[in-house]
Amino acid sequence: MHRRILCWTFLLVCAPSARGSTLHVPTSEFPSVQAAIDSSASGDTLLLASGVYEENPRVYVKDLTIRSAPGGLAILDATPRAGEDGNAGCAMRSVHSALVIEDLVLRNGLPVTEGAGLWVWGGHVEVRRCRFENNVYGVLVFEPIPGTIRLEECEFVGNGIGVWGFVSTTIERCRFANNWIGLRLRDRIELRDVEVTGSGAPWKWGAPPFNAASLLLVGASGQLERVAVHHNSIPNGLPGIWLEVGPYELVDCTSSHNDSQLGPSGITCVRVTDLTMRRCVASYNTSRGPAPPIGGLFADRSHVRAEQCRFEFNDSGANGSGICALRNATVEMTGGRIVGNRTEIKGGGVYASAARVHLDSVLVAGNMAQAGAAIALDRDGEVHVQRSTLVANVASGGAAALYNVGGVATLEQSIVAFNTGSPVLVCAGDVTRRCIDVFGNSDDGTCGRDLGDNLSVDPEFCGFDPKGGVYDVRLAEGSPLVAACGGIGAAGPGCTSTTAQAITWSAAKRLFR
Repeated sequence: MHRRILCWTFLLVCAPSARGSTLHVPTSEFPSVQAAIDSSASGDTLLLASGVYEENPRVYVKDLTIRSAPGGLAILDATPRAGEDGNAGCAMRSVHSALVIEDLVLRNGLPVTEGAGLWVWGGHVEVRRCRFENNVYGVLVFEPIPGTIRLEECEFVGNGIGVWGFVSTTIERCRFANNWIGLRLRDRIELRDVEVTGSGAPWKWGAPPFNAASLLLVGASGQLERVAVHHNSIPNGLPGIWLEVGPYELVDCTSSHNDSQLGPSGITCVRVTDLTMRRCVASYNTSRGPAPPIGGLFADRSHVRAEQCRFEFNDSGANGSGICALRNATVEMTGGRIVGNRTEIKGGGVYASAARVHLDSVLVAGNMAQAGAAIALDRDGEVHVQRSTLVANVASGGAAALYNVGGVATLEQSIVAFNTGSPVLVCAGDVTRRCIDVFGNSDDGTCGRDLGDNLSVDPEFCGFDPKGGVYDVRLAEGSPLVAACGGIGAAGPGCTSTTAQAITWSAAKRLFR
């Protein structure tokens, strides 16, 4: 009997406590959100009736859930009392708390101190289905550790900065539209199904303290999946994806239709220890200005691996539009396309200076530059092109396929065909060629001399119409290259007939008119 009583006592003591009470706001007992917070105990839930709450509630060292009551929408508006009675200009503040916020609008956090929709100092905060609008900071998270923040299905519209975070951050299924800065994050990050658009919208609170930007990950590391940064126009800022430190993994991410008059507008990595990109796209970006104006991928002192990625139709003001690698960067690209990029000087498709680029099974087509329309190397640049196809690139000055000044190039098991620019290869550095097919270019001479080991046959592509943007570089079943070199070019056999059979250079030129 005594043993049975002891067992029941143990179970009662060790059983988890029941979830706390539900407090309704407003009521005579809790006329304001802050009154309910002050009276609450950890574990309680606050249900806010539909309406506008003109206050600045603060949660201090508590475990609470705050949400709109079913069927309504509660709005926390910091404007009317900003700067009065301790109102810090924030719609809500959380200090060392475990806080869950759901189905609220947090707006008009003004710069009394650091005005924000949600101001977080330490603790663990989860935010779901909330809208942040017209705040200096949508969410501002400070550095005290431990701390984490998780945002799900939220929208950030018309803020100075959507999210500025210094602790571990997870963001899923969120949209950032028309903010001055979309996101600026440090520490460990995870972003999934995130959209950033319209960055660089007017700053409404005096002189902006920072240049506009879309997605800045500075001193961070982590994973981005299905992140789309698009249609951001920032004359004096950074409209694309900017990465520092790392390591990072990007999967199915896009940076497109961004425009900058300052520097890079596509995907930028600076001093990144390791970046792996899978099925990512940087396309239709425009870049000008004093910083490296790159529309596609810009790698500076970074190590990048790109698998089945596309760098297409970017327009840059200097060297390198599809891929630009500088200052001991290494870019290894396997599969994918570098197509239709344009630059005013060198390296429409690829540019490397004091850096290394390795292309394996890559299509480099339809790029344009003054020199080195497909690939350009400056001093100490290195490129290794393997099982790739360089086709229909156009250089207004010369070297449609490769412009090599003081660099090292290796071309093997690759096709160089129907490019415009004479000669097709200009070499002031070292070039090694092993089993390449150079055919149908404006001038098939390379490095001022004929190729002794050139296969020099029509590759017979399955589909070739540069004017229509068709670059189906699979080989016709009867192509003489099908059995060459144990595999040659970016794609293997793929059709029984070809539209490019026995094409002459005159016929190829007519395709560009």
